[in-house]
Amino acid sequence: MARVLVVDDEEGIREFVAEALEDDGHVAVRAKDGAEAAERLRAQAFDLLITDLRMPGLDGMALVRTARAEQPEMEVIVLTAHGSVETAVEAMKLGAFDYIRKPIGSPGELRLLVSRALERRTLLALRDRSTREAPRCRASPTATPPCSRSWRRWRRWPARTPRCCSSARAGPERRWRPAPSTP
Repeated sequence: MARVLVVDDEEGIREFVAEALEDDGHVAVRAKDGAEAAERLRAQAFDLLITDLRMPGLDGMALVRTARAEQPEMEVIVLTAHGSVETAVEAMKLGAFDYIRKPIGSPGELRLLVSRALERRTLLALRDRSTREAPRCRASPTATPPCSRSWRRWRRWPARTPRCCSSARAGPERRWRPAPSTP
């Protein structure tokens, strides 16, 4: 399914995470520190990086920066036993998908988080591909396609509708009729 790089200086955690992912059908590549992980990032493409925050040598934050530079489309999950709000905010600003504290509750919790991260990666790739392949107006290559203009017009329609017509069934097929006048 997906190629995941698991980086942790604690062998027990590294093996637990890797085995949980392999049981789910993913290919888990293990690295014992940030320097080894950086080498693997330069040599191979990965869908997801799961890294510890505190490691000897290259720490988790530096590894996240390296990963974003090497493979910007890759999702990142940061694990740590020494977490604070400041480090979580910094990891998210660097582009981490999520930040979880050790000990991990269960393999199921980890699998759910990994599936959400990979789903996000897939959706972002689809969005990028669809924007590259979107039709352009013939008049100008940067003009908005006609379908987008009509969508914007339709989207504004309920906001301009008088109260008498705003109901759950109001839509493009329903015509506006003036409210009955009160004597």
